[in-house]
Amino acid sequence: MRKVRYIAQIQQTECGLCVIAMILNYYNAHYSLYDIRQSVQVGRDGISAANLLEILGKFEMDTQAYRCSDINVLQKLTVPFIVMTEEKHYSIVEKVTQKAVYVVDPEIGNLKYSYSEFLEIFNGICILAEPGEKFQRKKKEYRVLKDMYPLLEEKKIQYLIFTILSGFQYLVMIALPMSIQKLVDGVFNKKSLSNLVMVIFLVSVLYIISSLFLKFNITKLKVDVDKKINKKVFGHMVKLPYFFFETRRKADIIYTLNHITDAKDVLVTDFLSLVLNIGVLIVIWIYFFFSNKVLVLALNIALIPNIILAAVSQKVVTGNMRRLVIENSRVQGYQTEVLYSMFDIKAGARENHVLCEWQKKYDKYSNKYGKSEKASAIWSTVLSISQTLSPIFVLTVGILLSKDGLITMGEIIALFSLAEIFFGQVYGVFDSILSIGLNYIYIERLGDILFVPETEASKAGIRMIECIDTIAVQNLSFQYTEQSNYILRDITFKVNSGEVAAIVGQSGSGKSTLIKIISGLYKASEGKVLINGMDMANIRKECIAPIIGVVPQDSCLYNKTIHENLTQGNDSITEKELLEILKLVNVYDEIMEMPMGLNTLISEMGLNLSGGQRQRIVIARELLKHPSLLLLDEATSALDFANESGILERISKLNITVIIITHRLSSIKNADKILFIDKGRIAEQGTHEELLKMGGLYHAAYCRDKE
Repeated sequence: MRKVRYIAQIQQTECGLCVIAMILNYYNAHYSLYDIRQSVQVGRDGISAANLLEILGKFEMDTQAYRCSDINVLQKLTVPFIVMTEEKHYSIVEKVTQKAVYVVDPEIGNLKYSYSEFLEIFNGICILAEPGEKFQRKKKEYRVLKDMYPLLEEKKIQYLIFTILSGFQYLVMIALPMSIQKLVDGVFNKKSLSNLVMVIFLVSVLYIISSLFLKFNITKLKVDVDKKINKKVFGHMVKLPYFFFETRRKADIIYTLNHITDAKDVLVTDFLSLVLNIGVLIVIWIYFFFSNKVLVLALNIALIPNIILAAVSQKVVTGNMRRLVIENSRVQGYQTEVLYSMFDIKAGARENHVLCEWQKKYDKYSNKYGKSEKASAIWSTVLSISQTLSPIFVLTVGILLSKDGLITMGEIIALFSLAEIFFGQVYGVFDSILSIGLNYIYIERLGDILFVPETEASKAGIRMIECIDTIAVQNLSFQYTEQSNYILRDITFKVNSGEVAAIVGQSGSGKSTLIKIISGLYKASEGKVLINGMDMANIRKECIAPIIGVVPQDSCLYNKTIHENLTQGNDSITEKELLEILKLVNVYDEIMEMPMGLNTLISEMGLNLSGGQRQRIVIARELLKHPSLLLLDEATSALDFANESGILERISKLNITVIIITHRLSSIKNADKILFIDKGRIAEQGTHEELLKMGGLYHAAYCRDKE
């Protein structure tokens, strides 16, 4: 029975895409997660069972959905099939036996449940999918390796040196047993013996020198390839759309970046070692073949169980390591979250709860680690015994042949030595394959970054835009994916240069999403954002970004000094200009009271500053850009009313266009335009006085705000 190839989910919401990929791969249509993402975007909310059926239909799969909770019925269904758990998580049922249900979970891996355990988590929905008449198979593609190939091609000289030096060392390994054969059989006279000793000495010296050169070459190759891969991956990642980072956990991205070195090992050492080890095996086998046909038969007989044992052990160890990588990623991810949430943890005295949660996750990892190490130890022992006994078996056959005079004692010793090298190389081959198999997990994770297209550079807008005279939003609608609900619908408004526009409404009504679209982080699903009458979609981001200042809800500061955070490497900012802006946002006095003043080092994420200080420094940083448009997304939420209203009043006098989101309505009474958004639509629009006269949603919200 064929096995379902496990495909791990990388996004938290893409278990649906993973089960689709596993089903397609099972029927020899080798689509990657990236291929499927091209057909459908998951977004932040995942996909429903109806969406899943629709996507499978696009790949010409015949599907049927069932609702059942009877294990006897499940036994009769054609495997593999998709199931949903009570937590709305998709998995694949690979096999149903008389005692257990075998599941492939995109989040965890291969699992085995008893009937009662399975029925406890199963919500009754199962989906059958089989190839339809127009279903097309697809060959497997190693896209990441293809993408990395140009990096490796640049280092072909170093690879050639590596191959030559390694080949020389292997020739020495083979030549020494052959020399021993000559010595034992007494082929040499006194003079030739001294010559042989001299040759062995010179070869040994060359062997040592070549070993040093080989290690230096490998080190240089590793450093160069590591540098190139890191530049490629990180350089590509920072150019990805903002949506990429919203749909992935930061801990998962960090985990992938931290294991670039493991991916590099596959490309540098593992693959080359595999090729060279196979070459040594072929050379030794040919030598055996021409030396003695009986011994080459003995070698082949001993080789069979070694291959079987190595293949089985590799499968077991690889499976264990894949599960271990997932559990380790979870532990590291949780630890990262705890570090970023330490204020909430300490303030709420939740240390014991956090420790308990961490303990659960770590215990899972620890249990899997223990089982993995035990399995590795058992298989290592079995393989070691097999590796030791195999040459002895060849030696025994050789001794039996020597009794009949079919082989000399020197040949026996030489062939025994070569047999030891041979079986050592057999396991060297499987070690390389195992290492490639294990580390290929990290290469696949790199694909999650490398296969996502960078933010598109628009063709128009080569000329820099120096000033924004008008910004108009026309019939704008937005949804995260084609399958998800609309967040914004038919939004239309216009803001002229120097005006202040306020966007208000209940939480979750789509205000922040609108700001992200105006700033260029999201693309509108329908409608347009016009800058000076030009469609923003046709303007290069670098042509407009310098004149747009954005202050988000979560103010971000870097682990640098306050001065470095404010200037961001812009040496043209004068000290006078910087101090004036700090006074404008009313943070000058607080900074100057710090012992180091502007040279005060900000801790990671700015946690050594108050929320209000962080917000004012970020506002100052954006104002130092001299923006033509300033977008404030609850950028003053941590400030008191006096500070907030004072800062907004002073900003309004700078003659820049301001669009602000706030929940404190009393601070925007002087805004030129107020938009009240309700359930993704503009419900009311006008000035403060006009909206109060309407007596509608804004009026009610303002009255509540005053209370």
